[in-house]
Amino acid sequence: LATPMEVQLVDGAGRPFLGETVTFALIQVPTGATGQQLSVTSATTDEAGKTLSVLTLGNKAGTYRVQASSESLTVQATATAPGDQRA
Repeated sequence: LATPMEVQLVDGAGRPFLGETVTFALIQVPTGATGQQLSVTSATTDEAGKTLSVLTLGNKAGTYRVQASSESLTVQATATAPGDQRA
């Protein structure tokens, strides 16, 4: 995908968490899909509390779901491929 998936960790007052580890994982892909990958599977938040990973879709249409987890948070993002992504 052209736009990276970005995670930002902040406290209740909006202050960023620096140096927190975030783990990215593909948790759902279409049956038989190959070639899907994440650019980063583990990263540390920067001074703004942000980190990111880029999802490359596989060769099958359907739903690709990514989970981002830290010590205190788990979120999921979904991307839907409309058709074959590779020849």
